[in-house]
Amino acid sequence: MTRNERGYQGLPRKTPPASRVIVLLVARGLSNAEIARSLQLSETTVKSHVQAVLLKLGVRDRLQAAVAAYDSGLVHPRSGSTSSDGCGNQPSITG
Repeated sequence: MTRNERGYQGLPRKTPPASRVIVLLVARGLSNAEIARSLQLSETTVKSHVQAVLLKLGVRDRLQAAVAAYDSGLVHPRSGSTSSDGCGNQPSITG
């Protein structure tokens, strides 16, 4: 099954760093509350960011966003390790 058949476009290379951080944390399985604590944001702000990322990626839910993160190499399935935000930076929404 190709990406298009799954109903999403993948994670574009030019995805802004803040969006990459959100996708990374979603792919790691963090809840909105956990992401909010990690990034020192309100849960409402995180919900807004997550919804915006889902729209940008053309996916309908967090699972498809996580699959896009794995497919793009942002998250590596075997080791569970990540490449930070894909740009060599530690997760942060302020950059």
